[in-house]
Amino acid sequence: MVSKLNKLGAKYIATRNFKRVELLVKGKVSNVYKGHKMWARVRTDGKYTTITLKERKGSAINHTDEWEVKVDDFKTAVQMLCKMYKPTIYEENKRIEYKYDGVQITIDKWPELPWIVEIEGASVKKVREVYKRLALSRGEQVANMSIVEFYKLRGIDWVALSKRNREKLDRLLSE
Repeated sequence: MVSKLNKLGAKYIATRNFKRVELLVKGKVSNVYKGHKMWARVRTDGKYTTITLKERKGSAINHTDEWEVKVDDFKTAVQMLCKMYKPTIYEENKRIEYKYDGVQITIDKWPELPWIVEIEGASVKKVREVYKRLALSRGEQVANMSIVEFYKLRGIDWVALSKRNREKLDRLLSE
């Protein structure tokens, strides 16, 4: 993928190592959005920290809405949100980021999963254009799904995986 991006003339942005806590949003908020999947994420690369609320309304590539704000302190943001919502997982992953023709292309490596490519743009048309320019084959899976669903798709027990890092999350919450 990196080779394809370089041949297209995509601009390399950065390689980041992220720490994140994901939280399922329950209660009144999820009742309002009955049938939708909603979760919050606190993520940091050590330099920038964000809180993101995501709502997935369907499986099409434009069916996830995101609201994101920058915050100053990863630990405080995690502790604050964990007072309101049950944390589901603490995880670390690596991301390689490119920009091409106004579209963001990220290549993510998650524990126990192969590299995952994500293409995000202002419109479905733009995303599909870049997908075609990258000459991705029909055999390569295209989907709008959470990382939890990727794990399930690969037959990986996400609950067991999330317990692996429970000690790191507990330490973060108790500091």
